[in-house]
Amino acid sequence: MKDLIPYIKGPSRYLGNEINTIHKDLNKIEVKFALCFPDLYEVGMSHLGLQILYYILNQDPRIAAERVFAPDIDMEKKLRKYNIPLCTLESNIPLKDCDIVGFSLQHELCFTNVLNILNLGHIPLYSRQRNENHPLIIGGGPISVNPEPISPFLDGFIVGDGEEVILEIVNVYLSWKKEGGKREELLKDLTKIPGFYLPFAFYPRYHLDGTIKEIEELLPHYHKVKRQIIKDLDSAPFPTFPIIPYNKPIHDRLSIEVTRGCTHGCRFCQAGFIYRPVRERSPQKIFKLIEESIKNTGYEEVSLLSLSIGDYCPLKDFLPSLMDELSSKEVALSLPSLRVGTIDKEIMEQISRVRRTGFTFAPEAATQQLRNRINKKIKEEDLFKTAEEIFAKKWPSLKLYFMIGLPGETEEDIKAIAELAKQLAKLGRYKYQITVSLSTFVPKPHTPFQWEHQISIQESQEKIKFLRKMAWRYGFRIRWHAPEQSFLEGIFSRGDRRLHEVILRAWLKGARFDGWRDKFKFELWKAAFEDARLNPYFYLVERSKDEILPWEKIDIGVNIEFLWQERLKSQQGEITSDCRFGTCHQCGVCDFKNVSPIIHKGEKFDLTLEKSQGELEKHKYRLTFSKIDNARFFSHLELINIFHRAFRRAGLKLVYSKGFHPLPRISFALALPVGVESLIETVDVEVYGKYDEGDLLGKINPHLPQGLHITHAMEVPLETTLCPPSTQRFIIDFSPIGLNREKIKEFYKKESFVWQKLRNQKVKQVDLKKLVKYIKEKKNEKIEVALYMPPEGSIKITEAISTIFSLKEEDIARLQILKVGIEM
Repeated sequence: MKDLIPYIKGPSRYLGNEINTIHKDLNKIEVKFALCFPDLYEVGMSHLGLQILYYILNQDPRIAAERVFAPDIDMEKKLRKYNIPLCTLESNIPLKDCDIVGFSLQHELCFTNVLNILNLGHIPLYSRQRNENHPLIIGGGPISVNPEPISPFLDGFIVGDGEEVILEIVNVYLSWKKEGGKREELLKDLTKIPGFYLPFAFYPRYHLDGTIKEIEELLPHYHKVKRQIIKDLDSAPFPTFPIIPYNKPIHDRLSIEVTRGCTHGCRFCQAGFIYRPVRERSPQKIFKLIEESIKNTGYEEVSLLSLSIGDYCPLKDFLPSLMDELSSKEVALSLPSLRVGTIDKEIMEQISRVRRTGFTFAPEAATQQLRNRINKKIKEEDLFKTAEEIFAKKWPSLKLYFMIGLPGETEEDIKAIAELAKQLAKLGRYKYQITVSLSTFVPKPHTPFQWEHQISIQESQEKIKFLRKMAWRYGFRIRWHAPEQSFLEGIFSRGDRRLHEVILRAWLKGARFDGWRDKFKFELWKAAFEDARLNPYFYLVERSKDEILPWEKIDIGVNIEFLWQERLKSQQGEITSDCRFGTCHQCGVCDFKNVSPIIHKGEKFDLTLEKSQGELEKHKYRLTFSKIDNARFFSHLELINIFHRAFRRAGLKLVYSKGFHPLPRISFALALPVGVESLIETVDVEVYGKYDEGDLLGKINPHLPQGLHITHAMEVPLETTLCPPSTQRFIIDFSPIGLNREKIKEFYKKESFVWQKLRNQKVKQVDLKKLVKYIKEKKNEKIEVALYMPPEGSIKITEAISTIFSLKEEDIARLQILKVGIEM
């Protein structure tokens, strides 16, 4: 698979040698464990759970855990064209040769990607088709609380916190492997692990109307699967050496889980029920994790993760000390998942000390009546008060999330969304960006709304159309989740095992990346339902209390009667308080012996901060470096990030620009095309403090990835500007495709050799005879090219070579192009 990297877009995501990756000797381990995230690398590398499991598994000397992501469309085509199996990133292990393959299932629209990964990995799709020579295929994540639609494809699922059971699964697998048993014996052995759901142990039967008649239990003593819960986050393993992606992931920052679980009890929110109870990490532990992780990553932003970070009890006392530490290192703080009423001036003041982005709140409904029904305990006056404080602090934007199609919603509730946004825009005197983000309500298993109906695509479209019209009139922005995607989510969210055929047919028709609007093809899914002769609307209707639901055999800890009573309270508009701060409502999760909430309220804590060195003088250093081997696949933007974080890990105190978004004073001479190697690149960096030029190399080089190496450092005056060279010299190896010498002769014969390209809707023309100083033949099918770089701009060496030699993009990718010298 690695051989395909030169020919695809975003090549750095397939390298597998990022900072903090773990590479083990495969001859010395017992289990090859593939951690699969069924989405693009940029999404998967933003997921904290993947990093946690990678850390836990690789701590065990018996296990090599390596990553696999859904390949992008261009990579898939190459893999199929050359019949190359999908492999792990770190050691290029074909997926079929792994012992265990674990999928992180975060949402319903990843199912076709799961099938695609299995197929590209040369693994049979269905569990029943696999034998002892195939990997064990398991899944985990939120989808595991109702995995039935995808269950025929996987061997089993982890229900609950994966940290609790992942090593137990490995232990059972190793015991089975040593005994040489049958595959069925392995699967039965796994049912002894609490929290392991084995689909083939249950057989659903259906009424003529399509509802479930019964779910037959096929194994003795295996009746229900109880969700596994980590009791205390302070003692839970957490990686302080997370992998740092080369390219920009969806969330490009250090993520620290502050709290797991939420008991606000929003009746639509699955996470609020399947992650109970609330377990807070102590401030001391959080501080230690942040301090160590920043040193090991060089990240310039930290995100405190929680379902509702404003409810973290020690936040206000903890934040000033934390920000003293972060601001001294030019590290910004991000507080996602904010709830109206939990943020005040003091918190805003603290998090704005480094840089300002914007605030996001989720009122979900715009009227008090509807908020009461969904148990969203916020008041409109609190929202306006918070917004007023945000605008007073000159924060640039405010984003609001709303749901449409909620139970009990009226036309007035939809109009109120526009009115609320209008009032906020007016409050900000139309100077600040107000964005309304809409999504269609999807009933989720294990929530009080699991029995409700879901509105149709047409109803969603009509509501969105109205709000788009109001947005144009009232001056706020609007974004929305495609109703067709919500339609599918609703089907699979409460779907049963019969849907596996629809998933298979959609995948065979070409469905991929269904969670991406630009890749989603709804017509394929409509055809798949028709071919499978299943009515999709059956899965969106209201359910009765006595109906057997597909997730009947999965116990998340919250009892069914509590959920039903919450539904009845919703219909009456009654509020249920947060048990974290008051009365226990007997939901069933806590037994107050083994499982109970962990709250750090009113505790005293001591955070020891590093002493500041005081103000140091500014110095500028010019670094010369080489960029060879796999480093040639770094884009210029990736290179900037790599050096920035390497400098920070090396302990350099960088000089930053001023303003709302401070940037490090780092500048490169030129942007080298992706795929081109170089022995002589230059970067200037401004730092506080003086360094010996030899020591500087010793400090920085250990923190650079393979292929990047600083060869020389020198101090230059602060006012010096890094100028690009006037000429660059390249050695180009044509041996992979053969050197066409006639093309060189043709180039020299012509008086002009025009290259043209469409850029920014304008045709750019350049005479290569004025830019290419010479082309010299060397030994072994190599040439040397000198390319002039005029002040008004030049062209890339790859563009020049492809034009002179009439080469296609794939031919250029096969060449080895090495920059060997410059002239100023």
